[in-house]
Amino acid sequence: MLQPIPFRHLIVIAVAALVVGACGSSGSDTTIASTTTVAETMTTTTPIEETDEYRALESQLAAAEEERDLLAGQSEPAVGAPIDLTAFAEAWSSGDPDQIRTFYTDDAVIMPIGVDEVQEGKVAGGWGMGDDIDREAAQHAGGTYEIFNPIRVVDIATFTWRWDIYGFIITGASILHYHDDLIWREYIDYQAGQ
Repeated sequence: MLQPIPFRHLIVIAVAALVVGACGSSGSDTTIASTTTVAETMTTTTPIEETDEYRALESQLAAAEEERDLLAGQSEPAVGAPIDLTAFAEAWSSGDPDQIRTFYTDDAVIMPIGVDEVQEGKVAGGWGMGDDIDREAAQHAGGTYEIFNPIRVVDIATFTWRWDIYGFIITGASILHYHDDLIWREYIDYQAGQ
């Protein structure tokens, strides 16, 4: 089975390609010809380690290795890891706004797709955690909220859902943006059915 090429080796290969490309087909010279026109006929050569391109690649490599090390130390769920949102669905099905609020930050906003989030410090078109949640919980009381295929990638989760409110069916999808394991933004798109 083929093994992936380590990122550091890819950088070395890229630098080698730059050297070979800059030195022509012989490949024996380890300098990149850099033409500086002081007079029409004057040129200078610079060792590859002193070129801006080489320094930029070195900087990108260091940044990539630092990011890799930071990501390796995170205790976040694996990419695309399924998550259990049963309690979240039960809270919405309960019709209890206080139970629903336990899953959200105090400044959370639930936003239908295509609606501006905040205008002049106020929720615009979405639902905040105050009276808006009280109203939404009351409107959906007695219904059953089902969640399907919830997946989380670091601080983003997504799933499809179905509301059955006394036979009136609403289906949709949500994207949750977490801050400290509480929902900060929920973006929803839905279609009312029967």
